[in-house]
Amino acid sequence: MSIIKHKKQIYITSQKADSAPPLGTILGNIGVNTANFCIQFNSYTKNLPTYFKLAVFINIFDNRTFEFSIKPPAIG
Repeated sequence: MSIIKHKKQIYITSQKADSAPPLGTILGNIGVNTANFCIQFNSYTKNLPTYFKLAVFINIFDNRTFEFSIKPPAIG
């Protein structure tokens, strides 16, 4: 069982995660494979409009794996 080493909350526009700074710097400095995160995030948000700015909660484990969840955008 992995232990959560870091918790991050960042805002990312749907389908627009990119491993360049600032995201690459934030996640890369704590050992996350940023390219892999971007692929997973962009795939997860592919059915959302590209103008949604999403609150993303990321748990980074001691073995450098991660999981993320997204707070649904406020509409209305």
